[in-house]
Amino acid sequence: MRLWLLLLILAVWAAMSANGASLSSLPAKKAIKKPPSVGCFKDKAKPRDLPKLARLGSVTPAACAAQCFKLRFSYAGVQNGNECRCGNSYGRHGRAQGSECNKPCNGSRVQTCGGFWRNLILKTGFKAATKRSPEKCAIDKRKIMAAAKRIYKARYKTKLLLMKLRLYRQRLREKKQLYQKFLQKMRLRYKARLQRRVQRFKKRIVKAKTRFG
Repeated sequence: MRLWLLLLILAVWAAMSANGASLSSLPAKKAIKKPPSVGCFKDKAKPRDLPKLARLGSVTPAACAAQCFKLRFSYAGVQNGNECRCGNSYGRHGRAQGSECNKPCNGSRVQTCGGFWRNLILKTGFKAATKRSPEKCAIDKRKIMAAAKRIYKARYKTKLLLMKLRLYRQRLREKKQLYQKFLQKMRLRYKARLQRRVQRFKKRIVKAKTRFG
């Protein structure tokens, strides 16, 4: 059991060290209906500011954000009125003027979807796993070790309580058996005493009949 617990701790430790991911960074359950805009940012052919291309027939900011949320990305970018891109970071090529992201969307002419090599960045509501510093990872490892020790102590105490409970039940069974034996002995003794009294009473009746008969 100790070996199994140690292997579990080492596996969690190795996974956290390899990924540096936060255990508390869980994704949101639903996409944001009205995704907030971060701003207008520049883009280039290589490297793209948002690497993932999301194929949509009708592009709007909300539709692009919902699609990027499904693809598990934190940010969406609409570009040139008909393009939707996704990523977990943005702004590597710098910010652009807000007036440069004013091209109408092909899915809704009343909404704007970026511009030529300009991304209108939106938040999708998905929270990607964040990288942690070595200091925070070390703190997490210490917490895991402390939690493992508490679990081990709790299991040890539980085993002790179960052993005490078994002993208590065994003693109860032994006492019950002794009590039943005592009752059986008392019944036999009372029965024998009653039989002797009956025999004495019969003898007295016989004597009385012979005397007065």
